[in-house]
Amino acid sequence: MLSSFPLRQLQEWSQYLELHLPYFKRFDVSYGKSGIALFYLYKYKLLQETADLIAFHQLTADAIDQMTTMASKDQYFIQLTELAFFLRLYQEEITIEHDITALLEQIDDMLVKAAMMQIQQQQLDGFSGAGFQVYYLLHTRGQHPLLNTFIEQVATQVQQSGSYAISLQPGQKAQPGIIHGISFLLLILSGCLQKNILPEICQDLLKGISNYLLSHRQEETVYHTYFPHTFGHPSFSRLNICYGDAGILTALLKSAQVTGDQSLMEFVERGIAFSAGRRSADQNGIDNNGILYGYSGISLWLQRLQQQGIGINAGDMLWWQQQQENGIAGLNISSLGIPASQLKPLSFAEGATGAFVAMMSRHLQDNRFCSLLYLP
Repeated sequence: MLSSFPLRQLQEWSQYLELHLPYFKRFDVSYGKSGIALFYLYKYKLLQETADLIAFHQLTADAIDQMTTMASKDQYFIQLTELAFFLRLYQEEITIEHDITALLEQIDDMLVKAAMMQIQQQQLDGFSGAGFQVYYLLHTRGQHPLLNTFIEQVATQVQQSGSYAISLQPGQKAQPGIIHGISFLLLILSGCLQKNILPEICQDLLKGISNYLLSHRQEETVYHTYFPHTFGHPSFSRLNICYGDAGILTALLKSAQVTGDQSLMEFVERGIAFSAGRRSADQNGIDNNGILYGYSGISLWLQRLQQQGIGINAGDMLWWQQQQENGIAGLNISSLGIPASQLKPLSFAEGATGAFVAMMSRHLQDNRFCSLLYLP
């Protein structure tokens, strides 16, 4: 019910954001203006205030302008991929004011060319390499020759190295997590297998990578986590979608779903139940309320899993939602005093902006942005 939503904090945060908008030079979702645009779009959907809709369209136009003028070259193709995701996912709302059909074709062409170059350089990373563009094309374009090229490159590297623990960036060791690790590959391979793209290769790689990850499972009762931060070094890892168990279990879930591996599915369900029960800070490593690394992200993760039929203990689900809500309710915006040069605390990825969007999406039952975050 809207009566339970922290509307005062929402309005105060909106006003606080407005003061800092000129300082946002990036155009991506995570740390730029398209992420702030999402905040105002969801706020408009929640409260139906015209000023928020105007802000959404203006910020969208600003993000597109910053992309076309290359006002921010920092991580340009990462930003461009996130902007493309945003434009595709919310095209219905955006086209009320902006015809972006030609722009999307232009961006897709740029992303394909960038990804081809990165594949040739064996930069397959799921965030800073070709993997991110391939993930975008998989979700928005379906069949595309680049998907075949990417899978064939992964298969070649596995064959050449003799191991499923392949490096996704030249000179870097293989990692388990989704953002820079091999579990990310399961998301691509699962999606491609569903679309019948190179099915035999996908099946073999899914089995091999999944088994390799499982072979590095550690004692969860000792380390409070199933998978280490890096291979070969049993250790605690924070519970988040980027580097920890939440992301790896999500990838293994996709693998189990498309291959019908019941044993893997049972492990994943146990892992999710255990992760949901990691309530104390010493067990989950969480110290903020952001989407990427905080309570809002795990609350959203569990919500998405539940929507897909994964059983989540009601008490655990409620606890994570309460942590998210407590983080919002406890915002003392008047005392923040965030310098203009430090925008992370205001961002969609790490700040209260994303936490508010996650809460609003739960009320509105609209979480389209989740695919951008590798959420199930």
